[in-house]
Parts: sequence; structure tokens; C-alpha cells
Amino acid sequence: MKKITIAMTLAAAAVAAHAACPDAALNKSIWWNGTKAQVNTIGWMYDYGTDGTDGCGGDSQPGKDMGYWFDYDDRSGTSHGGSSISYPFPADENNDMINPMIAELGYLSVFFNLTDPTLTGQQEEWPFNFAGMGFNVVNGKKETFDISATNGLCVTYTSDHPVTWEIEDPVAGDHACFATLEAATTVTPAKKEIGDFKEPADWGKNAHADCSEAFKQASGIKFKFENKGVPVSGKFRLFEIGPAGTCTGAGAIGSEPATYSNVKPGSTPAAIAAVKAPAAMKAVLSGRTLSFSGIATGAKYEIVSLQGQVVKSGVVSSSVSLSSLNAGIYMVRVSGKAVNMNQKIILK
Repeated sequence: MKKITIAMTLAAAAVAAHAACPDAALNKSIWWNGTKAQVNTIGWMYDYGTDGTDGCGGDSQPGKDMGYWFDYDDRSGTSHGGSSISYPFPADENNDMINPMIAELGYLSVFFNLTDPTLTGQQEEWPFNFAGMGFNVVNGKKETFDISATNGLCVTYTSDHPVTWEIEDPVAGDHACFATLEAATTVTPAKKEIGDFKEPADWGKNAHADCSEAFKQASGIKFKFENKGVPVSGKFRLFEIGPAGTCTGAGAIGSEPATYSNVKPGSTPAAIAAVKAPAAMKAVLSGRTLSFSGIATGAKYEIVSLQGQVVKSGVVSSSVSLSSLNAGIYMVRVSGKAVNMNQKIILK
């Protein structure tokens, strides 16, 4: 990763448009609490695009308007590093290593390994090793959205090493505004107001007057582990994230394998316990009665409007009456151990 100096004059020209839907609204409730791989930062994100539309009358790809968890490290590009993120369970049938972890544990739990970059061919002026987890605020195109109404962010986490908590935006680039989460071996809640986020003082001229500008045009949020060339490793767990004041601080460490792996998707090392094979899960609507297939009784369901409001919830049983709901489009969310399903339904 190279140092970048960006003049303030670029700010006005680089302010990206907000998310594609004109009536998009910031979700001021908890964004993520371990129930799915998507992070709900925007109120209308429950339209997953499964029917080829984006909920605004335009075409989109499935899942276009979503923030998804991803990992990143210094092995790509010109960094030539060897750092990595490892997962507790092997990939599922979709070559996804994040969903199996969430389904089994109900939170993110990753092992980060930062190697000495000079040993892997990195010859930059400032050898820099890093790896991390993050999500895009809107979508994979890194469109921006104003999240300043959050007044800051909160998390519940554990970490064996300090965490660089970054707000990414197109103006700052590698000057991402950041706050530091201290190492914590027990489940710890933390809140950082917008004013607690700063730009790296040792990277030259700032791209922003202050970090409130980054919150107004945020494209991504990242949790980065770095050690300026010195090797370090450890485990990071994240139980919830949301606008300041929405985190409960609740979280419990579950049964985790002793060995974590960054083996490529599709490969299952013998040292890693296998994940339950997901069933053919679906929700079936007949008139105003919803039934479930391939989902064990005991999983929890939610019926969610396109505005992000949970209008009905409960425990999965043989059938659920939706007679009290207005006609319209809703999302059915089902979560539980080895269960993670999102499906659109249309009530007439």
C-alpha cells in the first residue's frame, strides 16, 4: 500500500452521488448483530434484487444494494506482503467462508496473521503489513452514502491486538479516517463519536478538514490490523456494529475450532471441522399463509418491509398467518444455527 497525498481541491469534484435510490434512508438501528453476511446500513436494503430490480424501478444485479462482509490483506497489488485472514470453518457450497462462520457462531471470529513484509519482497520506503475485515456501505461499486446522522459508531468486540477502525471514502483514499479500538480479551462494547476519528498525521497533507466529511460520503467501513512491519497474530471477534447508541454490548464466545484456516474456497483441510450442509431452504406463500421448507423448527423468522421495519417475527413453525399485513413487497429473514435465508415475497 503506497502513501497518497490528496489535495483539498479534489474534495468537491470527487463527492460521489448517494446510493441509486432517491428515497434511500439511513438505518438508525443496529446495522449488524451476527445474523447474516449482509450489513444493513440503509433502510431499503431489504430489497435484495432477487427479481432483477433494485426497488427503484431500475435494473440491478442480485444483491446490488447491499453491504457484504469481506476480508483484505497486503498480498494483492504491489504490496507483496504475506499477511492474511483465516476462518474457523471451511467454505460452503457457494465458496463462501463467511456465511458458515456466522451460521455456526452468530458473530465474526477471524485469525489475523501479519508477516514481516520485507521477507516477502516488499521494498517500499515504509514496510507496511496489514489485514482486515470490512463491508461496503452501499454496494460493491463503492457508491457513497451520508452516514453522518449516526453521530458516530459503536461495536461490541474482542481483539488480541489494537484495531484500526476506518471510514473509507473516495476523497481520502489511503488517508482513511480512523479511530483505534484497544486490545480486549473479553467481550467489550465501544463507542466512537465522529470527532474521535482522525486522519493519519504522518501521511502528509490531510484530504479533509475533519472526518465529518468522510462520514458524509462514506463508501466502506473497515477493521484493520497493522503493525508497521513487525510480525503479529491474534484473533478478532465482532458481535455487533451500528450507529452510536444502538449496540447492546451483549456477546458470548461460542465453541470455536482450535485451528483456523485461510485455505482457498473449495478445499477442506482435515484439521477444520466440517460445517453442516445447508438444506434447500425456502419460504412458500399461499394466499396469506407462509410456510417454510427445509428449515428446522426453532429457527427465528422476521417479516421486513421495504422501509426496513420488522412487521412480524417469531419462531419458525409449520405455517404463519400474514392476514394482518398490508399488500406489498416484504422480505422474509430466517436465522438460526446453520440457517441464514433472505427471500422476497409479494402479498396481494
